[in-house]
Amino acid sequence: MVSAFSVQGPCWVDVMSSDPAAAKDFYGELFGWECTQLEYDGFGDYSIFSKDGAPVGGLGMNSSIFSDSWTTYLSVDDLKAAQASVSRHGGTVLMPTMDHGEFGKTAVAMGPGEAVLGPWQRKSVPGFHCPDAPGYPIWHTLNTYRFDAVFEFYCTAMEWTPRLPLMSTSIRYGTFQTGNTIRAAILDATAAGMTRPSRWWISFGPDDVDATVAEARKAGGQVLCKPVDTFSAESRSSPIRVALNSMLHSQGTGRWFHPRIRGIWPGLQNFDR
Repeated sequence: MVSAFSVQGPCWVDVMSSDPAAAKDFYGELFGWECTQLEYDGFGDYSIFSKDGAPVGGLGMNSSIFSDSWTTYLSVDDLKAAQASVSRHGGTVLMPTMDHGEFGKTAVAMGPGEAVLGPWQRKSVPGFHCPDAPGYPIWHTLNTYRFDAVFEFYCTAMEWTPRLPLMSTSIRYGTFQTGNTIRAAILDATAAGMTRPSRWWISFGPDDVDATVAEARKAGGQVLCKPVDTFSAESRSSPIRVALNSMLHSQGTGRWFHPRIRGIWPGLQNFDR
């Protein structure tokens, strides 16, 4: 049986910030991103981050009850069918179909464990530029305290093909293949000692994680986890986190983002030059 929709994996990321100006400045300093305000009806206060003229992600004003955070959007052929599948397999549609003209249609949903995802039925805009190069999105990890339920949800509702490399006998970590590409994973956050609600960590590849962490500090960031071969973290004063494989968190910048991969992640280029 052929599904009524196909999920091709992460195609866009954006950050909803209570302080967009701070987010714009922080990411501009950190990654050299440019930020352009959209002039289309229906977007409100929404801007596009770009690097070397190619889109990286979006930035919007967060005026909701939800905390400032990054959202990963998944490409779907049929948004209506995707929302029905989310609901049928234990998820919740928080914001139903929103029509963005030439950008296509989006929705906002929540899977088991409270992690937010965004199905996106694209039109003329293809999504982020993903060249496996520094400064662009390269990896998406869902950290969850409900590993089994979340893993099953993405296998069924999102129809992702699972792969299960384990980092150790005590920490469960499963990757997903969409088409011929592996760009997403689920981590058992409880086994890893994390107690936060489920969150997507969005990874961006820098040339040098240590230099990027230093730049984040210079821009007002604070190290939450010291750089190691796989992760570190940064923060300013708001609850938004971003990552550099190493993880960074900064005021008005979104939740986790990662700046470097050193070879343990399947299918990713090593930027540790």
